[in-house]
Amino acid sequence: MFIGDNVLAAIGNTPLVRLHRVTPEGCAEILVKLEGQNPSGSMKDRAAQAMIAVAERDGRLRPGDTVVEYACGSSGSALGLVCAAKGYRLRLVDSTAAAERESREPGTFWPDHLNNTDAITGYHGLGQEIWTQTECRVDAFVQAVGSAAALRGSAALLRYHKQRRIHVVAVEPAESPVLSGGPPGEHRIEGIGLGYPPPLWDPTLVDEVVPVSSPEAEAMAHRLAREEGLRAGNSSGANVVAAIRVGLRLGPRARVVTLLPDSGLKQGQTLTP
Repeated sequence: MFIGDNVLAAIGNTPLVRLHRVTPEGCAEILVKLEGQNPSGSMKDRAAQAMIAVAERDGRLRPGDTVVEYACGSSGSALGLVCAAKGYRLRLVDSTAAAERESREPGTFWPDHLNNTDAITGYHGLGQEIWTQTECRVDAFVQAVGSAAALRGSAALLRYHKQRRIHVVAVEPAESPVLSGGPPGEHRIEGIGLGYPPPLWDPTLVDEVVPVSSPEAEAMAHRLAREEGLRAGNSSGANVVAAIRVGLRLGPRARVVTLLPDSGLKQGQTLTP
C-alpha cells in the first residue's frame, strides 16, 4: 500500500478475477479484468492519462491551456478526471469538426482520441498487468473494438512476452460486422462498433474477429450481475460471450482473459435484471 500523490495514482492495477457460474462445462478458465475500478469507472482513464502526459512532454500542452475534445460517455469522463487532477480546463464539443475548429485557438490542445496513437501506450500497462497477474500464462486475449486502442496496446504487450503463441480475438456487434467485411448497422452495445474500421485498428495483431449480437451482450451483462456479482455494461457482456466461445474451442486446460471495460454505472446497470 502507498499514498498516491493525486487521483491519477489510482489508475490501473485493477483486479483480475475468475468467472464461475456463467462459464459452461468444458470451457477454458475465463478471467476478467475489472476496469470499472479505475477512478472514473472505465478503462478510458488509461488512455486519457497517456494522451495528456505525452502532450505535456512534447510541449503541445502547457500549464493554463484548455483541452478540447469530441467525446461523450467514458472518454469524456476520463478526460475530465485527468484534466481536473492536472489543472487544465476541458471543453467537450459535439463533433470532430467543432473540436478541430476550436483547437486552432491559442492555448488549446485537441487529443483527437480516435486517431491518437498515444492512447495505445496507455494500455501497455494493462497488458503487463494481465501478464503478471496470470503468472505468465495466457492462451487467449479477447477485447471488443471501439477505438481499438485497448486491443492494440494490450495485445502488443502480451505478444511481446509470448510472441504468436497467444490467440488475440477482436469482438464487434453482429448487427454491424464491419471488421468481418460486413455492412454497418444499428446495435445496442455501447462504446464499440463505430460502423467503420477505426483509424487505430490493426488487423495484423488479430487472429479472429467474433461477432456478438446486442441481445446476447445484454443477457450476459445481466447474468454477470445476477450470477457473479459483477456490475458491467453491454460491451463487457459481449466480451464474455466471445471469451466463452473461444474457451469452449480451446478446452478446460486453457486460460482466456478478457476485459470488463467499465462498471456499467453509466447505463444504470443494477445487480438484478
